[in-house]
Amino acid sequence: MLLPTNRPGFGFPRNLPSLFDQMLETLPRWGAGLDGDQPTGFPAINAWGDEDNLHIEAEVPGVGIEDLQISVLGDELTIEGTRPERELQGAREHRRERRVGSFRRVLSLPVDVDADRIEATLENGVLSLLLPHAEAARPRAIEVRAN
Repeated sequence: MLLPTNRPGFGFPRNLPSLFDQMLETLPRWGAGLDGDQPTGFPAINAWGDEDNLHIEAEVPGVGIEDLQISVLGDELTIEGTRPERELQGAREHRRERRVGSFRRVLSLPVDVDADRIEATLENGVLSLLLPHAEAARPRAIEVRAN
């Protein structure tokens, strides 16, 4: 049986966008994710690996080198920083979608890395990390012998 969609109460609710905005307002604010510590999805990350290194790129527009801290402990990489808030003197804010304030992103690394050889660069709002595999994590050829 098909229900008519042109009658009140059926079809796409006209107030769905405002309901969605209200729902988003109830979620944790910038700097705190669902667990109260980890922000959800910022900065956006691309990660890949090759035979010798892990490569990670993080989008951090508006964040300066002095506002970034990167650390490795065990198999976790932490990217922390602060994006400053722009002061609007004599202006009224109409919309804010870009996050400001402190952020923290923790990533589990798939292999052991040599923390002493990690390289980090920041260019055009993209943080690039080169994480060399630890010697123990590098593939080794195993010789097979006959008995």
